[in-house]
Amino acid sequence: MKMAIMCLAHKNFEQIEYLIQALHHNSVDVYIHVDQKNDGLYSQLMDKYEHSKKIYIINRRISVNRGGLSVVEAILALMKEVVQRNYDYVSLISGQCFPIQSMEYIINFLELNKGNEYIEGGVIGPNFWRLKCFNFFSENKNNRKMAIRVLDNICRRPQKVLIRRKTFKWLGLYKGSTWFTITYDCLKYMVDYIDQNPIYLRDYRFSYCPDESFFHILVMNSEYKSKVINNDLMEIDWINQIQGSPRVYNVNDYEMLKSSPKLFARKFDIEQDKEIVLQLMSSMNHEEEEEYKILSL
Repeated sequence: MKMAIMCLAHKNFEQIEYLIQALHHNSVDVYIHVDQKNDGLYSQLMDKYEHSKKIYIINRRISVNRGGLSVVEAILALMKEVVQRNYDYVSLISGQCFPIQSMEYIINFLELNKGNEYIEGGVIGPNFWRLKCFNFFSENKNNRKMAIRVLDNICRRPQKVLIRRKTFKWLGLYKGSTWFTITYDCLKYMVDYIDQNPIYLRDYRFSYCPDESFFHILVMNSEYKSKVINNDLMEIDWINQIQGSPRVYNVNDYEMLKSSPKLFARKFDIEQDKEIVLQLMSSMNHEEEEEYKILSL
């Protein structure tokens, strides 16, 4: 079982180092896209991992604006790097995610469930406006500020009644979680489809949070639909959903995270709480030592 992990990183070299350490496994390669706006982080990672055979800091960098098409473009840049090699599974995480199971556990889990596509979502339903109306502020770097959100909502209200863009013809529309763990074959299918159908990417201009639809629509309109498990394998607490951002975990969440059946969790910020990351790393090191002892008996 060979696995690739694609990571969208935008800040905090120390935290990315902890993440890379936690993802270390002989069967795992890590691909990292660094936001074009953070040259310092890119230089630090390149200096440390430029010659690594397991960690790939990709050269193509996108200036990522949360909620914009630039998020999809950054993910596609990672996918096009990964597809050049051969893997069994590919996961997408961010630099503020962290594994909550040991990598040995994750590899074994995927081996036991080989062939499943882990991508969370459903029919787009009343959220059709994300793709069928014009969303003018998705790529605005201030799109999370209240003034922009209010203006965005004012522009959207009449559109929901009057406008249906002629996009995504003959495709069922879906939305869900950005994060996924899918087979290499499924990933390759998506890369090939996008190359052969450039209109699909163009249709996402003026869409809202396209990363929450782009890959779901491709998978759910393909032969891979029958293999989809509606689960992104990511522990996320959306208590702050109104703000459009998940809660940052702290050391008090340790027991909850370790009892979760998920493989990864989001999100962490060592500038707010470093101890939770250190505890997770310590627990995974202990689990690996125990597994080694068992294998040595």
